Amino acid sequence: GEKAGIALGICLSVIVAMFGGLVSCGPAGAILCFLGIITGTLDSATLTGSVGAGLFFQFVGLCTVGYGIESTPFGSRLAYLLLEKFGQKPRNVVIILLVATAVLSSMISNFATLVLMSTIAHRILQEMGIKPGNKFGAACMLAVVAGACTGGMGFLQGSIGVNMYSLNAIASSTKGGYTITAAQWAPVGWITLIILLPIMAVVYLKCVKFSNTDINLPGTDYYRQKLYELGPVGGSEIRWLVMMISLVVLMIMGFTTLNLMLIFAFLAVCPGIGVTNTRDAFSKGIPWEVVFSCATLAMLGTILQANGVSAWLGDLLAPM
Repeated sequence: GEKAGIALGICLSVIVAMFGGLVSCGPAGAILCFLGIITGTLDSATLTGSVGAGLFFQFVGLCTVGYGIESTPFGSRLAYLLLEKFGQKPRNVVIILLVATAVLSSMISNFATLVLMSTIAHRILQEMGIKPGNKFGAACMLAVVAGACTGGMGFLQGSIGVNMYSLNAIASSTKGGYTITAAQWAPVGWITLIILLPIMAVVYLKCVKFSNTDINLPGTDYYRQKLYELGPVGGSEIRWLVMMISLVVLMIMGFTTLNLMLIFAFLAVCPGIGVTNTRDAFSKGIPWEVVFSCATLAMLGTILQANGVSAWLGDLLAPM
């Protein structure tokens, strides 16, 4: 392309600025958009298409649906059920938090899982009298982080930003000739997750040391009481579960991800059947920095492809 050098220069400058800590990924997208338009390396139609049909609305849609779990007791109920059955030893508590977070993270975004499970873990540690700085408390909180990061591989929507960006990169680099469907992703992702979780748990416990002597674990009665306080399974929990299961099934069946995200985001906030508090979801539930980061990554690929840089790099690397 005539402006390939300019496009490559803009992309490298933005990448250097991000890695150098001058700007975060979100504002970097605005800079990339501005420079692309004033230099003529990006037109507004291409820009809108790359962001809208790529990652932006898919991420926002899934976060909107996923945030519904914070409006229902389902996440707390799942954690207390597991801890009632298996949480009688300090090591078991750490492992249960890790595994429960990973399983939940495979169904909803890492961010929503992290917020929910860290709140539950913090509440449990408070009830146990664990003070900040305690090694067991740190092990529990870090287990939530580790589980959220790991579980995203289970389903395509588990780590929507990384997973969708990866698929977008594959489709762009092959000019739409190859992609991976949710149905192809699910069995490989879940088998990998099942294999890795026990290994990860063992390695984690080997690396994280804490003393059992100063830990006073709640008994099963404590968790039963918490479950009793939650009450019976309510309609909002059932509706959220139906939405999430339907979304996963339809994605595996091959329906267009963008359309599904927009439809289910509407259902999640629809009066009468919705479970998501829109005010909370859009003010604090959606990680906007991550959303705009996805848009930035999509634009980087678009500006390189639109100006022939991707094709040039492909030809350059072909002999290798």
